[in-house]
Amino acid sequence: MNIRADLAEEVQKLKLAIHGLIARSGDRIENLHQVRVSTRQLRAFCWVLRHDYKTSQTQKLKSLAKQMKHLGAALSYGRELDVGLEWAEKHHLNTKPIQALREQESKQIRLFLSRRGPKILSRLETLTDLWGQHGPLPASKPADHLLRKLLYKWQKSQPKSKKDFHRLRISIRNLVYIFKARCQNCPPQVAKYQKQLGQLHDFESFKKLKLSIPSLKKERHKLKKKIHRKYPRFLKSLSRAKSNLTHGNA
Repeated sequence: MNIRADLAEEVQKLKLAIHGLIARSGDRIENLHQVRVSTRQLRAFCWVLRHDYKTSQTQKLKSLAKQMKHLGAALSYGRELDVGLEWAEKHHLNTKPIQALREQESKQIRLFLSRRGPKILSRLETLTDLWGQHGPLPASKPADHLLRKLLYKWQKSQPKSKKDFHRLRISIRNLVYIFKARCQNCPPQVAKYQKQLGQLHDFESFKKLKLSIPSLKKERHKLKKKIHRKYPRFLKSLSRAKSNLTHGNA
């Protein structure tokens, strides 16, 4: 287990992806996706450092996590367009409107990253140094807190509204990244459930892009039924993860 090395590797991935987007080199779709994944993972590192350790850098970590959130959010529409284009091509739809929007959004992303990217990347070096100052990992408070919150809220009722599905997806996603930040495996059933919720989110974004995919309504309905059917197993996995974390076995 070498968390500092993992953190340094994630920072390097983010640097390469940002430079790739600015310079228009490499696979644009993969670079954009990597920036979003890395910002989420680095936010998780910030959460673990803030909660698991007594550090004088709490405010800096809060600020850095906030910057990671803004950076990821700035690229969310670009990612929606990428996924939408992929589905439009798969279903042989007219892709010109999405391609035009995608090109326009790419310019905005390059401009944003050119202005904000260097400053954010320089601040990430502080995060790598901070982690190197700490010894063995204690029990993870962020993961414990999220598991308690998830179980308290979602044992009462299944998600029904669009907002419910969104909140559940974000909470599970954060949990997955926190486990990874601590070199621990998130229960497979929980990670799989999060992916299914992510796919449902993609379907919702297609409506915003006004993609008229004939089978979309049917596929979305089928996925929702699957999510509801697997809900009890998902809750059991959360309870098991909570028990393992409490006893230090996660």
